[in-house]
Amino acid sequence: MNSKNESLKEAVFRLFPPSGPYSTEEEEAIKEFYNLVDDDTDLQEWKKYAPESVVIFCLRVCQLEVRSIYRVAMVNFPDLFARLNPKAMPSIADRGIFQIMKRNKEDEGPAVLVLRINRWDPSKAILDDVLFFTFILYVFAARLSPEMQRAGILSIVDMRGLRLAHVRHLSTMDLVKKAALISLKVPIKLSTRIVKGCVLVNSNALVVRTFHAFKWLIPKKLRKKIELTQSDMSYITNLKDPSTLPVEFGGVIDDTEAYIEDLANNLMSDKKLVPAMQHLQHEILRHNGYLKIN
Repeated sequence: MNSKNESLKEAVFRLFPPSGPYSTEEEEAIKEFYNLVDDDTDLQEWKKYAPESVVIFCLRVCQLEVRSIYRVAMVNFPDLFARLNPKAMPSIADRGIFQIMKRNKEDEGPAVLVLRINRWDPSKAILDDVLFFTFILYVFAARLSPEMQRAGILSIVDMRGLRLAHVRHLSTMDLVKKAALISLKVPIKLSTRIVKGCVLVNSNALVVRTFHAFKWLIPKKLRKKIELTQSDMSYITNLKDPSTLPVEFGGVIDDTEAYIEDLANNLMSDKKLVPAMQHLQHEILRHNGYLKIN
């Protein structure tokens, strides 16, 4: 195996270290997933990047929906991967766009992810890159916590600082293409099991107009989980105990103490991560007959 493949495997194992022990149901789900993969010749090339630690992470996040995970594994969204620029990851990390709240093993309710629009410079990173980094950072935060993996996700988007420059990233044609692609490949039941809620706080008139312009692209069941509010944090506290939330979102914890510290810096301390993501992108595009255009 060449050095790029080895680097990718190392990156995979760093993001997905073993996180047992497994329950009986989890062991059965892992076995069922690998049985499905073994019967699918198209997935054999990718099996080397799907060790047990990756599979159990995905299964826990998706509430052990084995066949749904298998359906998603059969596609790898080359249209979306072609747009990504892994080299943008360090600059996104430096901006602190994304934060994840601390949680104890005893915490109930979903993991809380916060995206701050005013820290996103749309001239430096497209929305696709921001969301991709968000996903990688969540994986990194949850990698050693089976409880966090099983808990689902509450996404809070702080809309302060939204400008037309941000909205321009939401072209109708682009969103239609993404919505059609994802809705065809990702079961809605799976999405609604993972996403416990999405609350857009500090929403002004521009946010409301933008949401209503594009909400028809969001599946109805998922749309019901989205709330827009200026300052009413009850949408958040109904899903998460206020004792586990920072003051800014209706809780009691000091805002400076609520979030996992240096998470993005720790993630990016692995200098092999960006080259590994570039190699993964190349492998996906090559496998699907795409030529990446710079």
